[in-house]
Amino acid sequence: VRVSVALAGIVVMGMSTMLISYWLSERAENDSLAINVAGSLRMQSYRLLTEMERSPDTVEQNLVRYQRSLNAEALLSVQNQLFAPSGVRESYQKILQRWAVMSDFARAHQIEKYHAELKSYVQDVDDFVLELQRFAEQKWSSAVSVLCVSMLLILAMVSYVIWYMKREVVKPLEQMTKASMQV
Repeated sequence: VRVSVALAGIVVMGMSTMLISYWLSERAENDSLAINVAGSLRMQSYRLLTEMERSPDTVEQNLVRYQRSLNAEALLSVQNQLFAPSGVRESYQKILQRWAVMSDFARAHQIEKYHAELKSYVQDVDDFVLELQRFAEQKWSSAVSVLCVSMLLILAMVSYVIWYMKREVVKPLEQMTKASMQV
């Protein structure tokens, strides 16, 4: 019975470890996408300034594209994660609020005001990207810790099964073999 329980525990721990690994890879992919989208906001905000100066008729089209990036599923899903730190949420909300002002400047073709706010806004975007990176690293290190503990538990259970089998099966068989040889 003990061996059966230990073997079942090994199977459960192994399956759990595989599921955690799969979940981790999915999360890592989403985190990378969120960081890339957030990073692209910087470039897009500078490009919008250039478009405002060179071809004002494309500003609205670029604002729509920017808004799509700002509300990308990858960014929203990070906000909705169970353990998302407040820094990530607050940083994202700050960008949303700041962008509402910036987009008004762009729509009104107030290039000077947009330009004056741009550097500060890009710094807020940089802060958001940094928060996303920290959160991704925190999740990764937590997950690696869980995987390491799982692997140690599996190793302990395997060691127990080997020890138990040696004590309860191998030694008695050796003694029985020895006794039968003596008979």
